This record gives sequence, structure tokens and C-alpha cells, in this order.
Amino acid sequence: MNEEVADLALVHSIETFYTGGSVEWSTDGDTIFTTCTNVVKALRIDDGTTRYVIGEDDDASHVSCVQCSPDSHSMIVAYTNGLLREYILPAKTAIDAKAQMNRQWRSTHTAPIKLIRFSSNATMLATGSADFTLKVWKLESQCCVASLKGPTAVTQALFVDGERILIGYMDGSVNFYRLKGEKRLMHHWKYHTSCRIDSILRNRIRGQLLLISCESNLYLVDEKTFDVRRQMVGFNDEVFDLTFVGANRQYMVVAANSTGIRIYETQTWACHLVPGHMGSILCASNASWDANIFATSSKDNSFVVWKICEDEKGFSLPQSVKLSASSTLVAHTKDVTCVDVSVNDRLCVTGSLDKTAKLWHIDPTKMQLGIAGTLAGHRRGVWDARFSSSTQVCCLKVVNALIEMGGMELRNSVADLLEEQLVILLDFASQWNTNSRTSNASQQVLYEILHCYTPEQLLKTPNIASVVESFIPYTNRHFERLTRSRQNAAFLHYTWSQMRLPDTDTRAA
Repeated sequence: MNEEVADLALVHSIETFYTGGSVEWSTDGDTIFTTCTNVVKALRIDDGTTRYVIGEDDDASHVSCVQCSPDSHSMIVAYTNGLLREYILPAKTAIDAKAQMNRQWRSTHTAPIKLIRFSSNATMLATGSADFTLKVWKLESQCCVASLKGPTAVTQALFVDGERILIGYMDGSVNFYRLKGEKRLMHHWKYHTSCRIDSILRNRIRGQLLLISCESNLYLVDEKTFDVRRQMVGFNDEVFDLTFVGANRQYMVVAANSTGIRIYETQTWACHLVPGHMGSILCASNASWDANIFATSSKDNSFVVWKICEDEKGFSLPQSVKLSASSTLVAHTKDVTCVDVSVNDRLCVTGSLDKTAKLWHIDPTKMQLGIAGTLAGHRRGVWDARFSSSTQVCCLKVVNALIEMGGMELRNSVADLLEEQLVILLDFASQWNTNSRTSNASQQVLYEILHCYTPEQLLKTPNIASVVESFIPYTNRHFERLTRSRQNAAFLHYTWSQMRLPDTDTRAA
């Protein structure tokens, strides 16, 4: 039976919030400011959701870097066209939070600004650029009071006091300048270091460190124990595949254009980055026999089998397992892009860039494949092909069997359903309700669902309004039909009792 999807409701969306650049942390520790192309996003650190956006999406210039004032009341945003803007940040308790632009001016840099630093009293501002110069500005007059030329692009700067400043460069060297006087260079250090961490921020209120990596990932680390409290992925790039794992499907495994696996917790949407491949991960698939096992494949020509261990941190793997192929055959004329196996392990489907998908019989004894059919019709290469996850069991027969068993069997089965399974059962029940022969099972299922789930839980399911509306007209018809049947039965009983012959004992009396 072909069924059309009536509607898809968006529950949660994982959006890009960090595309590289500077990251700022508010003094109260509740908000993180990240650069995202031509805007700045203010994120709630507890759940990672966007609180408000600074700037306009249709701005032609991209944001190069940002810097919060020491009191976190304002923010300076630098753009790739050399423009500097000061925004007044909204209060924490504001309902419709929105940053207001206070003033703007244009710098004299000949290359994009890469860093901004405030002085301790927030009266001066330093801007470092890829043109090898750092300029110091007075915020009140918006005039440049010093322009310091270095050996390479500026990467870091720090005000020591109102008259001195430390500047770090891309080649690893550091210069110490005074802002007044003829001889401004006080000292020069030349060292070379390299690290995958671009920046580290500290928040005293939360007692945590914020690490920003070169791969646009953010890590919240406890400053005492150095344990990672939360991981946030700022940019997923291309997402190739995903699957749900865990006992309650509470984890979402994402294969993106990266060597690390992204595992999201669907309750908090916290992300765990798990290394394990040397190349980009192209595919992720879960095991049908164990919800905690999944496999990933990569461009490094390897696949890894993983197991979710919530109680343990991990298990040792002394050496990689080498597998040998039982049979090999040429299935397509071009690259094979996907492989999937049916629920009963009897069929296999393969997709290819030759614009076809092929079905194969699986011989479990000989471990060989036999062609079962070719599916043609795509105008371009087939990137994915999957079998339906539904098993060859009639849902109506299962429900009728549970009803015949009596007791709490049906209610217990309904209570153990996942959210997506509950939606499917409600859809089936609404279809059974259209026929008088199957309406009893439909009404029984609806009765158990209403007693197992609260109205708040049911309102979260997609299309619940249309499903309930589909029950009403047929339920009224069934009620009227049963009412007439009951009246007819009562009339028939009365007629029979009046027409029947009296008993022998009654006639003798």
C-alpha cells in the first residue's frame, strides 16, 4: 500500500554558527559571540541556541573579527572592507534582544583586520591586520594615535597599561612597544611555536576555559580538572550521512567532511567529536540487531565498527581485524556509492554513478550475490538507496492478538513505543477506523494511547491535529451504528419475549 507523507514538522535544526575567526565570551559566562560569515551570533552556552544576531545577513562584507568591551556592554565588529562598527549589546533580561549600532568608522588598514583588543579602561582600541601593522585608536575621538609596523601579519596583542603594548606575529616573534616617545620598540623576541588551538578564553564566574580550534570547534573545559564539559561544532561543511543509535535512539551519528565522527545527544544537542579515521567520513550505518553498534567508512579505505558504552569510557583494541572477501563481482560500470541490506537479509541493493540501482539475491550458505533486477530511471548518478525498515508483519494482526490476550498487554506495548513508532501507529489506527470490521482495534488502540500519554506529549507529535480530526467523523458513524444495533437488539428481545410460548409449568398452573 502506497502512502503519502502528509506533512513534516521541523523539531530541531543544527545550523552553522561559527565559520572561523574570533570568538568572545561575556563576563557573566552565559553567552558566546561567534563570527558567522557576515554576521555575529550570540549563543546561549547551556543549549547552544542563538539568542540574537548582530549585523545584517545581506551585508556585502564579511566579519573578520570581534571584541567585547571589558564590561560586556558593547562590542566592536570589524569587516573585511576595513569598516569598524560599535554595537550596544542588549540586557540579559531583554525579551526581544537586539544589538543597536552606536557608531562606525573606517580604518586605514590595507588588508583585513584580524584582531581587536581593548585597553583595560576601554578608552583605547588596538586593531591588528594582515598588512603587518597594528593601529591604536582613541575611542572618544576615533583617531589613530599609533601605527606599529611588524615583520609579518599580526596574530595577537595585549595592552600592558595605557602606554605599552605586546604584539605577536605569524612568524612566532613578539614585539614590545611603548605608545609614546620617538623610540617605540622596547624589546623583540623571536621564537617559533605552532598549535591546533587558535584561542583560549577564561571565565571566572563559571570557572571554565573556552578553547577555539582551527577546525571551527569550541570546547568548554573545567579549569580545575581540565575535563571537557561541552563540545560545540561550529561548521559541519558537507554532511554525507547520519544514523541514530542508542537504546532509545538518543544519539545521532553524523558523517561530515571531517576525519572525526560527530555524535549529538538528541536531548541536549551537545556534540562529541570522536577521532578514528585518517580521511573524511563518507558513511555511517547502525546495526539492526544491536542499537548500540554502528559502523563508519572513510576515504582512507577503511571502515570501523563502534559501540556506544555509556557506563565505560572505552575498551582496548590491541590490533585491527583484517577481513577477507568471500566473493567479489563487478556490479556496476562506474563507482558504487551505496549498499543496503533488507530486513530479512535476503536482498541487497547497490547504487552507482552509472545512474542505476541493482537488486541482488543473497546466498547465506555460499556467501555470494545473484542479480535480482536493475532499477533504471535516474538522470544522474544514484547517491543513496535504502530498504524500508518495516518488517513483514501485519500490524493489525499484532494488535488483534494483544486484544485477545487481554489484561495489560496492549497498554504495555503502546507505552514502550518510540515517538516515531507512536506516529505510525496513530496513522494506522486512523485508517482502521474507516472500516467497521477493523474499527474495534482502532478504538482500542486510541483508548490505550490516550491513557498512556499526557496531552502535552501528544501535542508534540507531528500532524496530531489532522489525525484526531480524521477519527471524529468515522467514530460518530460507528457510535450511531452501534446505537442502532443496540436498539434493534432490544426491540428483537422484546418481540421474542412476547411471542414465545409459555413454559409447561406455567400452562399447568
